[in-house]
This record gives sequence, C-alpha cells and structure tokens, in this order.
Amino acid sequence: MPYYWYTSPFWATGGGGETNTAPWTQDVNIPPSSVYALASLNHYQGGGSSSGAAVGFLSYVTQDPDTGIASENVISGLGGNIYGGGYLAPAFLDENVIIVTLGWNCFADSGVEAMGSFTLFIGLD
Repeated sequence: MPYYWYTSPFWATGGGGETNTAPWTQDVNIPPSSVYALASLNHYQGGGSSSGAAVGFLSYVTQDPDTGIASENVISGLGGNIYGGGYLAPAFLDENVIIVTLGWNCFADSGVEAMGSFTLFIGLD
C-alpha cells in the first residue's frame, strides 16, 4: 500500500536560515511493516552563490517482532544539517518499521523556494 505526502512550498531569503516554521520534520507512525521509502525535490528555484534545498529522511524506528524493543536508525549525515555538509537520506528499505521521520529544509544567501515529496511503499511482503 503506498503512502504519499508532499511539502507545501518552503523558502528562505536574504542570508539563510531554516525555511519553514518549526518543526521542519514530520513523523509517519505506522504498524510494524516492511517499508521502501523514496524522497524527491520536486521544485527548486534559487539564486545567489550559496543556496540549497534538501528533502529526505532523517531516521526511522524499527520494532523487534519477538521482543517489541524499538531501535532508531539515523540515516542522515550530520543529523540532516545541510548547512555544514550534512544531507538527508533520499531512500531506504527495511522491515518492521514503525516510525519514519521526514525532513526538509533550505538556505539562501539571496532567495530560494523549494517543494518536495515522499512516497512510502508499506507492506511489501
């Protein structure tokens, strides 16, 4: 079963900063499932010499089917801090996933606008 979610347009102007109001992540809570997740930057318009946008996954949580113990899997580089060379993971595949944390952000020395989308394929068995 696919689950699709997209961001509203988000932007930054005049010297950077996080674009959208906090929080800039969203958790998708699902029953324990196999998940194939994809993220994409659908729209980007920016100027200046130092502008960028990122859309992807910060982390996900799996739950052991035998013990019920949850484990967090951080899959972004530097916690998704795109200012310091970090990144958000564009995709992942795993089983027994219960929480997925989506992330999006941008920065600009003049101006940038972006929009992204996320697709989760749930229950691949």
